[in-house]
Amino acid sequence: MATTYLAWTGTDGKINVQPVPSSQQPVTLNQTSNQGPALAFYNSKLYLAWTGTDGKLNVISSSDGTNWGNQATLGQTSNNAPALIASSNLLSLVWTGTDGKLNLIFSSDGQTWVDQVTLSQTSSLAPASAAGPYQVQALAFTGANGILNALCGMGIEMGPAAIFNGTSKQAPALAFYQGLLYIAWTDATGKLNVMPSPDGIHGGNQVTLNQTSSNGPALTGSSSSLSLAWSGTNNQLNVSSSSDGKVWGNPTTLNQTSKLAPAITVGTFQ
Repeated sequence: MATTYLAWTGTDGKINVQPVPSSQQPVTLNQTSNQGPALAFYNSKLYLAWTGTDGKLNVISSSDGTNWGNQATLGQTSNNAPALIASSNLLSLVWTGTDGKLNLIFSSDGQTWVDQVTLSQTSSLAPASAAGPYQVQALAFTGANGILNALCGMGIEMGPAAIFNGTSKQAPALAFYQGLLYIAWTDATGKLNVMPSPDGIHGGNQVTLNQTSSNGPALTGSSSSLSLAWSGTNNQLNVSSSSDGKVWGNPTTLNQTSKLAPAITVGTFQ
């Protein structure tokens, strides 16, 4: 059975991981960051990525969500949180370099990372990414003037950027669900928004939730629902789900807090 996991950087800078909903206490790692983390299930393991306080990108894995090991520290650096996604045969790490350019790098085991690609597109914020059908990978980023952009392609062969009808001062989130690509973002008023796209180019009907945040949201899709996570304006972590991307349930509010954007993913260890 698939389990939803949430990760966040605590107010003490330490990274935490917890299944949701769950009564168990979060696992607090010794690793620290000034940014939010990223999560992905791959080959029956849960992978966590983050930007260290030294700016270097890191990836660590767990076979049960509790015990973590095999940390890989990459030579690449960023001033923002990375994005981490999994296809059937590869992990992909996406980040904005210290020069602002978007980058991708790939791994089959979470430890050896190869084939870095640097794109011409730039952002001053963290990117988002999602893996869809037929190994299609999508990227989203907040560009100049806060305009939301998206790229779709086969791994390192990304197509031209598409511009969505939305703006944000924060990083967006992406997820594939039931054949559609969903993008989520925090608008200029602080409200959370979700929009579907059938092709990564044209946006559908935008849904604005009655929920607010000072950070970007996180988004993941399972076989039966989308899950949206965010830190509220009081810094408490929240998760809400939807079966159609239009109607969202009352959020589950955790006792844990973060001043940064959380990460969310769904998968299984079997």
